[in-house]
Formats: sequence, structure tokens, C-alpha cells
Amino acid sequence: MEMRDLKTGISIPECIISEPKLQRVIGFNYFYLEETNIFEDDALRSVRRITPKIYEEYIRIYNTENTPALLVKFLDLPESKMYTVQVGFKIEKGLKVETNAKIEKIKSTVVAGIIVWGTNWSVPKSYKTLSRFIKENDYEETKEWREWHIYTEDDYSKNNITWVQRTIMKKE
Repeated sequence: MEMRDLKTGISIPECIISEPKLQRVIGFNYFYLEETNIFEDDALRSVRRITPKIYEEYIRIYNTENTPALLVKFLDLPESKMYTVQVGFKIEKGLKVETNAKIEKIKSTVVAGIIVWGTNWSVPKSYKTLSRFIKENDYEETKEWREWHIYTEDDYSKNNITWVQRTIMKKE
């Protein structure tokens, strides 16, 4: 739930600033690096290890420091509290450069999404809100969480804006 200052009506950082909603995300090409078999408690450390490497690779290939929003994906591994962690960027198709990164065509899909304002440590707090919304609307969660880091100063900045998504499917 969104928190607002009672006098000004302005949203307060460290909170959700949008209502959860269902959205169709069009397909795109994903340029990323990954680590597999990561324990849940180590997921954020994994993101920290991968992020500078994918930035370096993107800057090397595109010769610009103007990068698109960073996409972090957490893929649940079946029957465990472990993940595959992917960190990368949406790119145009047709990249023909040698790279250590992987490129995957992400299909168009329906997601439940919510926008969070605050430190990167506040983002996981939105997961319960999003999961509850999914169940209340008769959908099932799939194995994929996405975090689009739209604006990031650093892990501890209260100015960060993140679009959290969970891929879903209709209950049968």
C-alpha cells in the first residue's frame, strides 16, 4: 500500500507507489549474464557480482555509458530455495558481436506488476503484495520474478525506482 505524507499528500520513499495490476509485456531481446544454483539469501550478492560485468560488456559493445533500465531476473529452481540470477538489458535484435554475455528472445507474456520507490532492500517487501494480488485475481505465479531498475543511484538510495513483475498464468 502506498504511504503519503498527511500534510502534503506526497508519497513517502520506501513504499509501493502504484497499485498492483496485470500487464502484457511485449517480447524483447535480453542481453545478460547469469549465475546458477544461488541460495535465496545470496541472491542480492549475486546481483552485485554480475551487475558491473554486464555494464562493462554493454559499454564495450555499444560504446556508450547511456544504458537502458537494468533488468534483474530471478528464476525459481524447482523444489528448492535456489535461483538462477540473471542481470542484463533489453537490446535491439541483430547484435552480431563476440561477447561473454548471453542473448535470449523473451516472449510476450502477462505479468502482475507494481512500482516501488526506495532502497534496493525495500524491493523484496513488494513481493508479498504482488503474490496476494495474483492469488486474489485467480492467477498462478510462474517461476520468474523480474525487477526493472528504472532509476538507481545506489543500493541504499531512497530515490531508486523499480518496476517489479511476476510472470503469471491463468488458473486452470
